[in-house]
Parts: sequence; structure tokens; C-alpha cells
Amino acid sequence: MQDTLLPRSLSRRRLMLGMGLGAAAGLSGLRSAIAASFPSQPLTVIVPWAAGGGGDVVVRMLAATLSKRVGQQIVVENRGGATGTIGSAAAARRRPDGYTLLYATPDSHCIFPHLYNDVPYDTLKDFSCIAPIGYFQFGLAVHPSFPAKDAQEFVRLIRESPGKYSYGTWGVGSTAQLIMEDFKIRNDLDVLHVPYQGTAPQLVGLASGQVAAAILPMQITDGYVKDGKIRMLGLGSPERFSELPDLPTLKEQGMDMDLRSPVGLLGPAGIPADILDKLNQEITATVNDPGVRKSLLAQYVLPQTMSAQAYREFFVAEYARWGAIVKNSRVVIN
Repeated sequence: MQDTLLPRSLSRRRLMLGMGLGAAAGLSGLRSAIAASFPSQPLTVIVPWAAGGGGDVVVRMLAATLSKRVGQQIVVENRGGATGTIGSAAAARRRPDGYTLLYATPDSHCIFPHLYNDVPYDTLKDFSCIAPIGYFQFGLAVHPSFPAKDAQEFVRLIRESPGKYSYGTWGVGSTAQLIMEDFKIRNDLDVLHVPYQGTAPQLVGLASGQVAAAILPMQITDGYVKDGKIRMLGLGSPERFSELPDLPTLKEQGMDMDLRSPVGLLGPAGIPADILDKLNQEITATVNDPGVRKSLLAQYVLPQTMSAQAYREFFVAEYARWGAIVKNSRVVIN
């Protein structure tokens, strides 16, 4: 009744403001309802690598438990090629509704964007950070004929014989190459890089003596170590790994090398916050599941969990850290 005594323009503004607040409240309620019923259909996890690889094994293992938790099928879609960039680009183009997830590694999201000008996505703009999975463990290995018995002797022998030795990695611009090239520069070492087309041929190259040393994922080294075909000098993590209690870290031996590879799940940019948080909670619960943790550790993956916001901050820091390593390593892609 009082509004009839106010100027007509003011009454209209109050009416529009009320309608706006009502619409906002309705939209918020709709989003909450959608998040509450999410997911109502199968989810897809894009693995931008070939089936059967280390990341593919981990994702399929997680998917089995995550599917039970959310009550929906988890479809694993392998989209390999171009060192993870083809599948990652495909994921970035999907609808940001929470139904498409992407398995991400440092190579495809933190290294290649600093090395190449034609990567078909912007790591920091085109993806939502959902949840981490953990750290793959890597170690420094040598051929049995290489005389070094520890990391310090490894450095001394290479320094004493410049150009004599070579090391292998799973590809040009890989995590392993950048770490070793950065390490070479900081320690004034002359050792040749030999790139292979993947970790399997890299392992064979080391075992056959084609190269003297290699940085390898611990996931694939067991049989070769037991058979005496390769010898591990140290683990590239700050602390010893529970499944390898007798293997000293490179840090213990005075080598400043971080060989861990953090992996996690992303999605297209713009996933609503409620759905993002729900996905994070379910994935975190999955990673913390005792059976899943045991399986991850058996694959030499140290489980890692954090909120979606904390993971975003971690991811941005990793992007910057690898950018600095790329710059310092002086790796040039021809």
C-alpha cells in the first residue's frame, strides 16, 4: 500500500530488484538440485594415452570403485597421440557439465605448453581442476656394467669422462629429459640424451646397454631389477617409498632431483562449483578407500588428496615450476 505513494520509477525499480533476487534464488536452487542428483548418467574419463599404460591401469582401477560410489558407469576413453595433447584437447571441447573427466600428467599440461607454440589448449584457462590422484614414483637406474654404486659416484664418473656416457628417456621433451638436462647444467655434466618411443623401449635400451643410465617409472622396473638386468641408484622422491623401504632417495645421497610425477583428474573449464566439489569429494573418498590405496601403492603411486580449490592452486604452482625447469634446461625442440 505504501508503494503507491512512491514515485512510479522507484516502485518499478523495487519490483525489478525483487524479480532479480527471486530469479537468482531460483537459479541457485536449480543448481543445487542438479548437483544433488549428479550424476544421473554415465561419466567418461578420457585417458590421452594408449590402453595398457601406467596411467590407463590406474584410471581403470579407480573407475571400478568410483562407479560404485556414484551409482553410474565410468567409461574410460583412450585418446592417445601427440604425447597426451590430442586427448586433452578433445576433453577441453566437451560440455562443462561434470560428465567428462581427463587424466592429466605434467608432460601434457605443464611441460609441453612451455615447449611448443602449437599446443591446442591453454592449460590454465581451458580446464577445471577436479582432484589429484597421486605421485608416480621414478628412479635413476643404470646398466649393471656401469661402475657407480651410488648417486654421488654416478655424478663423479660422468664428470670425469665428459661425452662418454648417455642416458635414455621415453621421449624428447619428456619429464625425464627436462629433469636430467636441468641437472646436467646445474652440475656441469656432459652426458648424451637418447630418446626412445615410450618407457618400454627405453627400459629395453638400458637393459641391453645401449645407454648407461635412465630415469624410469618404478612401476615397470621390478622384473628387470630382480633379474639383474638393471640396477637402481636411487628414488626421486623427497622421502622413501613404503613399498621400496630399502631404496635410498636421491635426496639422501645429496642429489637435488625431484623425479615425482603428479597425476590427477581435470575437466573442461566452467564446471559448476557444486558439481566440481561433489566430484572432488567422491574422487577423494575413492583414493582414500583402503583397497584403492593398497592398489595404488602396489602400482608405485603415492596417493594424494586435497580440495578442488587446493588442487587448482597446486596445479598452477606445478605449471610455473615446470616452466622454470624448461627454461633452465635449455631444451630446444626442432
